Amino acid sequence: MSTIISTKILAQWSDKDKLVKIQQDMPSDLQELFDNWLSDIETEKKEKERLDHPKTYEKFWSEYPF
Repeated sequence: MSTIISTKILAQWSDKDKLVKIQQDMPSDLQELFDNWLSDIETEKKEKERLDHPKTYEKFWSEYPF
């Protein structure tokens, strides 16, 4: 089962050829939207895994200690 643990935001400036990592802090309202978007991506991936491999998925969640 996979979970997003890290992200990088890259930008390419109009006068440069390469992507550079953005170092500035993200505003909190944008951070919340970004986190929700990543959560949606994880949910979609988990649903695809569940549909593609139902027995493996059920075994994993039946053993997951809540």
